[in-house]
Amino acid sequence: MKGKELIIELAKLFDSDWTPCNQGNSSIWLEKKLDDKILSINFTTTRTYEGFKFVGVMSGSVRFLEVEDILSDLYKQHDLGYELKTIHTSSKRQDYISDYEIVNVSDLDKIKDWITESYTNDIVSFFDSYNTLKKVNEQIDSLKKEDLSSFVFAPPVINIFTIKGLLRTKDFGTYSSWALDVYEQMSVGKEDKFEGKSLRVLKELKKLLTEE
Repeated sequence: MKGKELIIELAKLFDSDWTPCNQGNSSIWLEKKLDDKILSINFTTTRTYEGFKFVGVMSGSVRFLEVEDILSDLYKQHDLGYELKTIHTSSKRQDYISDYEIVNVSDLDKIKDWITESYTNDIVSFFDSYNTLKKVNEQIDSLKKEDLSSFVFAPPVINIFTIKGLLRTKDFGTYSSWALDVYEQMSVGKEDKFEGKSLRVLKELKKLLTEE
């Protein structure tokens, strides 16, 4: 079985709004495009001699287009290769799906229930719970700093900075000052590394997001 065939067959387990995407390095994914966001279901795989094995758990992510629109040009301008996902989650189901090799289409029946349960009970609820930037920000405010990276996609500081700026939250001034101070310290001697590039992105974001 080839990667393209696996993606197409996986897509049949979901509703027709999900589009199979090209296989990346050890990953395959499906996307659903909505007016204000792009949802993604991701699987990690490993290639076997005849087919594939799934590794780990199913994950889901959301790309809010309002966030993506403002960050995509800045990342290109400053040569930062960050992905443009906004938030992400992983299924809690740790079944032994890696025991099963997918060689033929019929082999998907071995993990069909796991895929369906993971999607329905874990991923869909995540998409429904955080379907607006306002709800995303409320969750951000409820989490401890050390837990933010499990919810906000990397780099969390830049994504949170953008979300709060777009929403004009009351704490945007405080958060943006803290973020700039942190990256000012991180970028000392690393002006040409990702720390320095990220600092320049944050400074430009501050200007863009505070314009009337």
